[in-house]
Amino acid sequence: MRLILVILLLAISIPACARHYWALQTASDICVWTPASAAQGAADRAQDILDEIRAYWIPGPLPSECTFSQTSPFAIFLAQPEAPLTTLAIYSDQETMARDLDRFDVWGLTMPTQLADGTWAPRSDLFQRLPDGASIDSQSILFLSCERRDTWERCAAHELVHALQLAQWDVDFDGWPRQLFRILQEGAARHTEYLLAGLDRFDLRTAGPVALWLAKGNDLATAPEFLLYEIGASLVNAILRRISPAHFWAIFSGPCRSGILHLALGIRPSFGSAVRAACGMSWDALVEAWRVQAAAMTPVDGSHHVYRWLQDAFSLRASLLEPLLSGDERDCGRMLGEAVYDGAAEDAWLDEVDASYRNAFAEPTPEVLEALHEREATLIDYARERAGAVQEVADVLRLGIVARRDGTSTDKYVHRFVEVVNAFIPLAVQQPIPERDP
Repeated sequence: MRLILVILLLAISIPACARHYWALQTASDICVWTPASAAQGAADRAQDILDEIRAYWIPGPLPSECTFSQTSPFAIFLAQPEAPLTTLAIYSDQETMARDLDRFDVWGLTMPTQLADGTWAPRSDLFQRLPDGASIDSQSILFLSCERRDTWERCAAHELVHALQLAQWDVDFDGWPRQLFRILQEGAARHTEYLLAGLDRFDLRTAGPVALWLAKGNDLATAPEFLLYEIGASLVNAILRRISPAHFWAIFSGPCRSGILHLALGIRPSFGSAVRAACGMSWDALVEAWRVQAAAMTPVDGSHHVYRWLQDAFSLRASLLEPLLSGDERDCGRMLGEAVYDGAAEDAWLDEVDASYRNAFAEPTPEVLEALHEREATLIDYARERAGAVQEVADVLRLGIVARRDGTSTDKYVHRFVEVVNAFIPLAVQQPIPERDP
């Protein structure tokens, strides 16, 4: 996903109407903006999660060769940053977060706060929500929603792994596919969800779908976007059966966990040499061993439903079509997702929800038209940029402009939006993983 440029160097004056959306909480390594209505303790809980993650992946102090004496001229310039690791922005609902980020394809997002090569920035609505005295001097910023209170801690664990990766992963990846780096990043984060954040049914969620995919003759070079997390988790699990989590982390972060230090000391390893040093074999041999073992797994009952759920992009389609779905249709979609991941779904249930998405419609009120307009950027990213539906997306955008401007062709706009979502969003996620997020 696109690197996002976030520059907030000074405290921001907040309009009175938005002053109380977020309240400020702090812990030793984390600053949390939490909904004012939420219970206290979010920062402390997030800090506890971060401490557990660090203890698992990166225990122990830095080696002596990575430190400088106080009298060293490098000490001032190469000291570890004193800024908090991350700022965590927690939304009370998914819709508000998606609109602020202009992204309806994410349920959590991590980005660096320093200048990046992206061209996109959060919308001004986000700035108006900041709590009194807010400023960002952390190394990264995380966004997530606590609309489902049973999953926010799991999402926080996933994104906090990414925050640590942003701060420490600096292995020389030149000459290696960037898609591979994404697979391993997401794999480590998903592995953490399983180990520390209560995610269960690895056999159903991950091992089964990956085995089904490998049985089709696929390999890592053509890994599709819809299996990014599952292939990553499967691969990371296989690696961790050979080496410790700390050795795995060191492959990407190097011994000093700092790109600046590695540059100064001249010890930044390449990915290939780091893998061989840690695992005692080449990357290609490691991947082949994983492929053979993962393909030999017999998928448990329900794995094909998880595979279909992901391949047909049920969650993303639901997010894009939500303004057009009735309350009952939304509930059916949510219950189906729960049944899929409980291993209790049936083909007819997926068929029924799929049909409701293909026939989605609501009276095109100004509010509905605006909600669809908010989702057009995500539709562009997937249907046009990934699936190649250039003309089809152009039709949607043209009809949307006319509908919002003149109040005409509103039904046609809604129907065309639905058609393009259902025809091209599944196709988009079935494409090979892009080198970076759009």
